Amino acid sequence: MFSAQRVLIAVASVALVFAGAFGIFLLSDRDGGTSPQTALAQEYGDNRGIHVEGEGQVAVTPDTAKIILGVELDGTDLDSMRADANSRMNDVIDALIDDFGISEEDVRTIVYDISVREEAPDPREPARDVAPSEPDTEVEEEATDDEATDEADVTEEVDEVGPEPTRYVLVQLVQVRVTDIDQVGAVIDAALDAGANRVGNISFEVEDRAEAIEQARAMAVDEARAKAEHLAELTGVTVGQPLRINEWSPSGPA
Repeated sequence: MFSAQRVLIAVASVALVFAGAFGIFLLSDRDGGTSPQTALAQEYGDNRGIHVEGEGQVAVTPDTAKIILGVELDGTDLDSMRADANSRMNDVIDALIDDFGISEEDVRTIVYDISVREEAPDPREPARDVAPSEPDTEVEEEATDDEATDEADVTEEVDEVGPEPTRYVLVQLVQVRVTDIDQVGAVIDAALDAGANRVGNISFEVEDRAEAIEQARAMAVDEARAKAEHLAELTGVTVGQPLRINEWSPSGPA
């Protein structure tokens, strides 16, 4: 049975550059004017700030599962295989819709592939010598009537066997979105009972990630600010307002 596990759904990393208040006033003139050195310090203030990074991670309980399932058939009659695959998939989809209330929009085809199965040569079979054999020039014997008849029979048998029929592999897969995590196991069982013979790539997700991302972002900023204030305390300076903020995060759930 499948149970809902907490998954890491949001990771936010923030890089902050804080301005040190000492950097603006250290080189000011006594009369309140601005010296060339102060203007230079202000021009390069971004590069003389405190550079820190923070990271926030939020784990939440998933509320959606996506399952890939379908059929894989192997045979020589391609028309029959296609009809069998379509019949099985229709039965599977009908079972999911009727028994679990899954909508048609939550079932979509992701793979429909037909390929020719390449048979590997049997290593136990001896290699055939295709080069013509040289006649024995020293001793030449004429075949008897019985030997000639046997050779004709072997030739007829080879002609009757003919080439091996082409074998095909048909794969048809759908992705099913399940909004009730507790039904994942039952959905898989129902699909197998209805004719599916392939199940895989079960993923758990959170439908709405906005709140988790905001929480991770706030955690990352708090961590970065705490680092900057600690560095300022160690070096005897004052932390000002952020000058530059960069944020990055992974594209999907971890």
